Amino acid sequence: MNNTDNTSFIISSLPCTGDAILSELADNRERAELLVNRIAFALDELDGLLTRHCPVLEKAVPAGLVKKVKESLFGAYEVSFERDAFKKRTAKALNALFWESALTSSKLNALHTFHERENLIKDIQAGNCPAFDRDTLFSTVADQITNRWATFVGTVIETFDSLDRSMVTNDGIRFGNKIILSDMYQKDSWTTNHFSDSEDRFTDLYRIFMVLDSKDPTSVYKAGHLIKEARAWEQDDDWKDLEYFRVKKFDNGNLHVVFHNVDFVERLNLIIAKHGEHLLGKRNAKASKGVQ
Repeated sequence: MNNTDNTSFIISSLPCTGDAILSELADNRERAELLVNRIAFALDELDGLLTRHCPVLEKAVPAGLVKKVKESLFGAYEVSFERDAFKKRTAKALNALFWESALTSSKLNALHTFHERENLIKDIQAGNCPAFDRDTLFSTVADQITNRWATFVGTVIETFDSLDRSMVTNDGIRFGNKIILSDMYQKDSWTTNHFSDSEDRFTDLYRIFMVLDSKDPTSVYKAGHLIKEARAWEQDDDWKDLEYFRVKKFDNGNLHVVFHNVDFVERLNLIIAKHGEHLLGKRNAKASKGVQ
């Protein structure tokens, strides 16, 4: 088995979902819908318990009992209660909450980049998600499992492409034994530079190495915190040893990263060579100059 095949095997064997958790979420979503329907019917019935005569409409209309009950619970919200509108709003909110819970409590998006994970959560919170039901949930899970190798490859390629090529150390066609993440910190400070995505890319890189090491990448949300922990034991200007890298911050805010595991780097370069078709021109240019 070559390195690429071995990496593919590691990906396929990773436990990317928590089936018991997802099954429980599906059950709870169904129960939530039943409860919402009961609430809707109860509020509808409540609205008819007290009426007043409307001279304009010349008929009895709800006297606002639901409005008063809701105000006592949640504060002023709306004048009248419409069952269908209530159920529609609530279903949208429930779908978002349950999809977000499914993503954060399982391993569904473990192999995506930090930006992909964050954007997906934002879309879900905005209500841009399908109905959360058992069939859709497990169909999504099956699709994620089927495509997780392609997802991992995409994360490797995107992380590699994101490196600042104005830094000579950052090779354009392969990982060397060292890379530089530019502007990860503010100059002359350990404060993260929020105008740069280098910390997110460092997290992606760290999680990639965790996957290659057959470890659960979801245990690390922000890898920059690992550097912060290392600082507690070493001088600020020293190189700091993490599990997969040796890192050092320079006064210009750049983070220099030296890889510990040559085998992992070679596996990444095999993936880049096989799937980085957009780099072919750069490879040919190097070859024509006699650079190996």
